[in-house]
Amino acid sequence: MSNDSMTTSLIRQYYGWFNERRLSDAAGLFADDADVELIPGERAQGGSGYLRFAHAWVSAFPDATFAIQQIEHRTETLAEVYLLATGTHQGTLAFGVLSIQTGRREGDVARPRTARHPKRQDRIVGTDRRPQ
Repeated sequence: MSNDSMTTSLIRQYYGWFNERRLSDAAGLFADDADVELIPGERAQGGSGYLRFAHAWVSAFPDATFAIQQIEHRTETLAEVYLLATGTHQGTLAFGVLSIQTGRREGDVARPRTARHPKRQDRIVGTDRRPQ
C-alpha cells in the first residue's frame, strides 16, 4: 500500500469516527506531542487536546458531520482535506472569551460577520447564517 493510500485511509477513518462520535478512538490517532489548535491562539496537545476540541464542537453542533470532498497529497507527510460540514448550531461554541450561538441550520443564506477579541486586535471572520 502506498503512503498516499495509507494517509487517505487514516483521514477517512478519523472523520468517520468523528461522525460516529467515536471521539476516544479518534483521539487515539494523535501523538502525545501533537499540537491541537482549539481556538485561535490557544493550543493543547495530543489526544486529550483533540477531545477538548471535539467536545466543544459537538456540544455546539450535536448533529455535525463531515463529508470528505477531496484529499490532495502535498508531501509525504502533508495532505490537504476539503470537507463539507453540516449540522445545526444548537449550543454555545466558546472561542475563549467569545461565545457564539445562532440556532441555525446549514444551507441558509450567509451574511459575513466579524467578531473581535476584546484584549487583542485579532479578528475572527465567519458567517452569520440568515434564513432566506
